[in-house]
Amino acid sequence: MDRQSLYQKLMTSGERDLVKEQLRAQLAECGWRDQVRAKIREAIERDGIDKVSVESLVHQIVPAAQELVPDRVRQDLCQRVQAALGPAAGGAK
Repeated sequence: MDRQSLYQKLMTSGERDLVKEQLRAQLAECGWRDQVRAKIREAIERDGIDKVSVESLVHQIVPAAQELVPDRVRQDLCQRVQAALGPAAGGAK
């Protein structure tokens, strides 16, 4: 099953929204959102508010934000998605 089909299965089952909400809650609980906000503030202070664009912030912050996601949150997300998809998730990457 290809990636699009897996995504479609999550959407039609309603699991996508549940997984998304659980992920948001876990990220807030572990302080990830606060850490990302701090990175944004650092970038603005370093570069100056007049010289920072949304695009430059996204380019700087997204990789850092991805690295800040705790391993336990990543593992839990993978398990939830696999459980929601059942055997169809077998070889998807």
